[in-house]
Amino acid sequence: MTIIFQISRSFPAQIITSDSCAEGNCQAMLDKPVLTQKTSSFYVNDVLKSDSNGYYRLTFLSMANKDTGLVVKITNPFDEDKELEILNLKKSDKNISQSILFFAGNNYSDILFEKADVDDGADINISSVQVSRLEISNEKEFASLKPTIRGEINADIADQLQEDNSYAFNQLKDPNMIFGQIFKPQSDYIASVTLDMDIVKQDNNGGKKYKCELREADFSGGVSDITNNVLSSVSFTAENVEKYRQDDGKFNFPIFARLDPEKYYFIGINNNNVSVDKFNYLRLKGTQDRGKYANGSIAVKTKGKTYSAVGSLYFITHQLKFSEYRDKKILGGEVIEDIGKLKGFYTYRPMENIYDLADLEEYSPDIAYDDDRRILAGTIGSGTDSLMIYKFDTIFSANNVKITGKQASVEWSRFSVLYSYDKIKWDEIPDNITNNSNDPNNGLQYFDYSWNIIPPRSEIYLKIIPKDPQDKEKYGIRDLKVVAGILMR
Repeated sequence: MTIIFQISRSFPAQIITSDSCAEGNCQAMLDKPVLTQKTSSFYVNDVLKSDSNGYYRLTFLSMANKDTGLVVKITNPFDEDKELEILNLKKSDKNISQSILFFAGNNYSDILFEKADVDDGADINISSVQVSRLEISNEKEFASLKPTIRGEINADIADQLQEDNSYAFNQLKDPNMIFGQIFKPQSDYIASVTLDMDIVKQDNNGGKKYKCELREADFSGGVSDITNNVLSSVSFTAENVEKYRQDDGKFNFPIFARLDPEKYYFIGINNNNVSVDKFNYLRLKGTQDRGKYANGSIAVKTKGKTYSAVGSLYFITHQLKFSEYRDKKILGGEVIEDIGKLKGFYTYRPMENIYDLADLEEYSPDIAYDDDRRILAGTIGSGTDSLMIYKFDTIFSANNVKITGKQASVEWSRFSVLYSYDKIKWDEIPDNITNNSNDPNNGLQYFDYSWNIIPPRSEIYLKIIPKDPQDKEKYGIRDLKVVAGILMR
């Protein structure tokens, strides 16, 4: 439901409010769905061993913008297929873990996902597809397998909040404005922020992007200062902002950063890159009651100067919490599975979202999530020694490991990958360079390295650093995958 106000007789502007979009009245938008009305099938090829019969486990993550059905099949290049299961997916703005155990004959090689109803209007995302061959000989042994452990990040726990939205602030109607809320966290991390805002639009503004920004700030004696240090940001247009809308009509932006509970921060909207006027702007909601939130206030920055405003925005900052197993943190991209006969697999793959930063045990200030490449990227020559360090805890002892990955692009800098068991002694993993003059990616660096762990152990560190600090500006690893054989004892 959309409220229309006749601002211009010839061309009315829309004002889309959170109230008009509550209870799902505005169609949710998924970011790059793989199944839609136009594309109703999705293949994952060559994941089954077609030369022998066997039992398998299929795991993946799903997300749907409305209730729908998902058909999962195994198939082959000759279009012979076998239905495994029809899953009833509920509308969700979060990934839901799915797992299917099945038997495949020697004539199947691929997984096929299909919409159960092509015309139901639902979009579906499917990610982190993984197929593992099981060391079992019959279906009765399914019951003996330990449950699969998958990392999940909870970004719904409130930290700071002010929920009065009785007043609409119009400051973003003016150009070159940074407008938002100063707050003081209690948590060491921020995972997301919820804001209530109206969208006033007469056109799509040429696809120009607003930014939801987290910055360092000062707040002393009621005097505010928004610094130029942007810790995290999300870019969006007046059109695609709908992918961040919740069922209650408000917006939840994924903003990740490590925070100091002794410091103040600013969260808000930057319209510097957008052509705004009274027909095209964002209207943030809140209250003019300055007593509703004691640890900060509304602040505005324009032309390099910060000004305080009376009141507080409607806002909720959310903490980040990892899932745990045996009191140990499970990273968001980790999967630990039992394949039978006391054997198992540990797999780590980045989730390709901003929370990949949370999987790092340590990283330099220049490391950030690159939304275009969907990888973690470092900036060389930023004044510090750039690095990323992972700590992988396989829970069960690992006796072998394989690491694969690629240079982000031939236009980006190459990098070194090192591993350690104690974070003190590091060994470098050898790299390879593609050599095909007919390939536009000729000269691309890649890694494909395996080794045995003697004696078996459960902790492995991985460090990624630029190979040549004087080379190109950015570096990052694409398609990172860590797979370890583990002893399920």
